[in-house]
Amino acid sequence: DEGIIVRANAKEVLSCPEFLNEELNRHRAEWLNAMENKDLGEVLPPLPLFDRILVERATTAPVKIEANSFEALGEMERAIRRICPTEPITVTLNPQSERGICSELQALEESMEEKCPVLEGGAIWFERTRACWAIDIDTAQLRLRSSEDRHTVNRASAVEIARQVQTRHIGGAIVVDFLRMADAAQRKAVISDLRAAFTEDQADIRFNSDFDPIGFYSFSRQRTPRPYFDDKYVALLTGANSYILQSKDDPSRRYSLHLSQELISILSGLPQFNADMENKLGHKPVIALDKTLRPNAYRVDPL
Repeated sequence: DEGIIVRANAKEVLSCPEFLNEELNRHRAEWLNAMENKDLGEVLPPLPLFDRILVERATTAPVKIEANSFEALGEMERAIRRICPTEPITVTLNPQSERGICSELQALEESMEEKCPVLEGGAIWFERTRACWAIDIDTAQLRLRSSEDRHTVNRASAVEIARQVQTRHIGGAIVVDFLRMADAAQRKAVISDLRAAFTEDQADIRFNSDFDPIGFYSFSRQRTPRPYFDDKYVALLTGANSYILQSKDDPSRRYSLHLSQELISILSGLPQFNADMENKLGHKPVIALDKTLRPNAYRVDPL
């Protein structure tokens, strides 16, 4: 009575029987070991974050993951060994990760740009009009030789668009100009990837069933608050980044970050902020209130 179900979104694995058999043998061994256990069972704790990312990912294709810290890199590598040791997943460390901005506010800097990269050389552009958001896939730096190349870019872009829409708190009507596709099967796959990438989004989203006659795909997303789109958050982000970079450039000295009363108030509502800075710095950040500073001002001083 043994068997498996391969769901539609995972049908690609059927083209790699050796990979599938290796994975099945590993799961079967674990299942037989569990069946020999005389106990009724056990209650498992919720999956850690990195395990959950792997279990709930929306693709069965090769995956490249970029970690923003050595800690995250190690945790993800351990999660891969636990959850999917035979799958084509690679993890690398972002070369700028040990110098960058606190993770809780990093999304703000990214969302202030009109474009974001996709694959190597491609880009996705986000432009707001009076009626809707327009999103365009730009492949000027990519050498696309076939419809399969364009399909690869479209599928990668669909996942990135979902991430960017949530990061930027984009709402209302959204129109996407994907690259030209060869047939209905490719269009269906791109829509499927887009929908899957919004799985954990709490906003109400309505997807069209197909592209329109001239090749655009549109969907709508409930408008949600944009918590970081404010000059004060930008100032706090810039101050934190300056503090981290100066400390990294001169590790023999300790520095303090002086903030205005307004920025201190915002900081009190970001509980992860200090922890992120401590991870970047390797020590507790020294943050001081300076009532003489203008509302959106900061200063970095040596101790």
